[in-house]
Amino acid sequence: MSNYRRYYVPGGSYFFTVVTERRAQILGNGLARDLFRAAFPNCFQKIKTIHLIIFCVLILIGLQFGCATTPPLPLESPYKNSSLRLTKTAVIPSDFLPKTSFNTFAKGRMAGAGRGILKGLKTLVGAPAIGLGVDIVGGTAGLGTLLGMTYGALYLPASPILGAMKAVPEKESKKIEQAIPNILSKLNVQESFANHVIKTSVNNLSGYHLELLNSKFSEAEKNQSYKNLKLEGFDSILELAIDEIGFDGGEGGNPSIAFLMKGHYRLLYLADNSELSTKTLSYISSKHKLSEWLANDSQQIQNEFDEGYHRFATETLENSFLLVDLPAPMWSADDHCMLRPLYPEFGFGLLETGPEYYPIDSLQPTLKWESFPREIDIKSFSNPISEVTYDLQIWSVITDSPGDLVYEKSKLSTPFHKLEQPLISSNRYFWTVRARFKLNGQQRITNWSYSRKPGAISCSERLIPDANYFRFTTP
Repeated sequence: MSNYRRYYVPGGSYFFTVVTERRAQILGNGLARDLFRAAFPNCFQKIKTIHLIIFCVLILIGLQFGCATTPPLPLESPYKNSSLRLTKTAVIPSDFLPKTSFNTFAKGRMAGAGRGILKGLKTLVGAPAIGLGVDIVGGTAGLGTLLGMTYGALYLPASPILGAMKAVPEKESKKIEQAIPNILSKLNVQESFANHVIKTSVNNLSGYHLELLNSKFSEAEKNQSYKNLKLEGFDSILELAIDEIGFDGGEGGNPSIAFLMKGHYRLLYLADNSELSTKTLSYISSKHKLSEWLANDSQQIQNEFDEGYHRFATETLENSFLLVDLPAPMWSADDHCMLRPLYPEFGFGLLETGPEYYPIDSLQPTLKWESFPREIDIKSFSNPISEVTYDLQIWSVITDSPGDLVYEKSKLSTPFHKLEQPLISSNRYFWTVRARFKLNGQQRITNWSYSRKPGAISCSERLIPDANYFRFTTP
């Protein structure tokens, strides 16, 4: 057994069986069990000291015993290969112009009327079906179906008018669409994103060196150019891109619209060209009138660009260099990933049709969550954790999806926090929390916390599904 080997999967559990010589029935009596109980704690302590192996199950029967074990995750690196250490990363911005867009209900009155008719037809079909569901659940004997049919029949004739009113006028739409290229012509968005990444890395990353390269590589030249970078001492490449810039939303004349920016990053390891980290990035601002966006030589838009760059840079560096996946409890009733919410709690209604918004008793509540490190983290980490703090985020909710980020605090020293500004009464909110800590003197972060239910999702999600956010409603 001293040379026992098995394929290693980080975080995996293993079951092995030991059989007595010639399958002698010597382990199924009381004496054998007493001897195992006496010997196992001392043996376990020695093994744990050397290898930190977690024993999950021990089975003892007449002629054999079996044991399930979980080897620890070293967690000294945010990458799947825990021995990987990046020291010099080339930052390469895209040389493509981003796509421009204006996403709204409809552009022009005629287009709005057409969209309105389609919505009217869907309502004509869908409203009676909803009414039928009410009849089945509530036993209203056809009243719900009748009301649904009546509503659909009345809404259909009015739908083109309502759609036309909701549409942004064509002249206004063109003005908005023309504003975006005019702004882009004054800005080098790709290089600006890369410069924000370099600046943020200087202030937030220790032990890593990122260097901005302004060389332009065609797709045909990329492989050879990346090989040359390896010869120059680079061990990794961080590709950055702003993919889309535009405005979103708005209805009617002089609409209120939001600035949007989308992008992505990709971190490559040059030794084997493997992809260490990649993610799509998205930022959307609060809404303003077009006249407000264009005032003072479009200063408001420039401010939103800077905020978008900052958020993209922070998210890119944290996910690429600092994020560590924590071990998830196995054979556990725990339905939460990372840190459990203590107040407000997360739960479901009697029918478990969806998560409930926990009713809090104050507009400035004290949110509480599980402290870090948890017991499973202490057992699984091969090195001590220090300097633990917490980050907290709260969003407004729009149709059960995260809206604006309304509250944010970083580096909180305790696993609870009383909000410093009041929230809005009778509103719904999403919230989440994560831990920051040092491991071997290096700054690390956990993933954001969320619920596994609904959907039985994994604990390695980088983008939390809407249904899995912690949530509450204000009084």
